[in-house]
Amino acid sequence: MVRRFLATEFLLVPTAGACIHMPPTANQIVRISYPEGDTVETVQHPAWVEGIISSKLTTDNVYLVNGDTDLTIGYDMNASLVVNYH
Repeated sequence: MVRRFLATEFLLVPTAGACIHMPPTANQIVRISYPEGDTVETVQHPAWVEGIISSKLTTDNVYLVNGDTDLTIGYDMNASLVVNYH
């Protein structure tokens, strides 16, 4: 049984799993806001994202697969399109 969920915000990182165990530097993390939502089967899937990006250094407490952590994020994007990239 495959569990799917609708993600309206997620982190885009350079490699699968990068934000879980050893987060990349802030300049390699983009917080994606996509109010329409993207149906996700796993948190570690490649995605093609289009939209308006802006630099905005923020530190937020985010929930990752293995618990909460403070994470510094370098960019925000308001996505107009999110496509699973297989």
